[in-house]
Amino acid sequence: MREIFEKYRLPKAYIDFLHKNKNGISQALFNAKDCKNYDGGAFYDLWNEDMLLEETFSDGPNYQIPLNIIDEIVIDSHEPSFFDEQMVKNMFAIGLSDSGFLCFNPHDNSLCVLHSDGFLMTVAPSFDSFINNIKMQ
Repeated sequence: MREIFEKYRLPKAYIDFLHKNKNGISQALFNAKDCKNYDGGAFYDLWNEDMLLEETFSDGPNYQIPLNIIDEIVIDSHEPSFFDEQMVKNMFAIGLSDSGFLCFNPHDNSLCVLHSDGFLMTVAPSFDSFINNIKMQ
């Protein structure tokens, strides 16, 4: 896993989270009221290391689910103007929301939700901000 973490330049706070939360987190409520210009509260599941490597949603590891979303959008030839293929290609998925996959944005390590149609919604400016503002249900 270390090579994967280095390749994607994941923040130390996230790697520490994985080591401390061997089972991941389910149904965490994130409320972005303290984060300006970000979406409001929603529930998220954060995967553990095993789940990152499982092939639950595609033929590849879960952390690479953005690659499958690229394939679907490009194959459909309906690539929306807001879709940044290179950015999505380098995203790292860490969990789920009720409407998409929670991923690191490779440009700034902010957290965003990637929807199956390629729509991106930033939910937190950093993993620290995200994890410090969740409530367990």
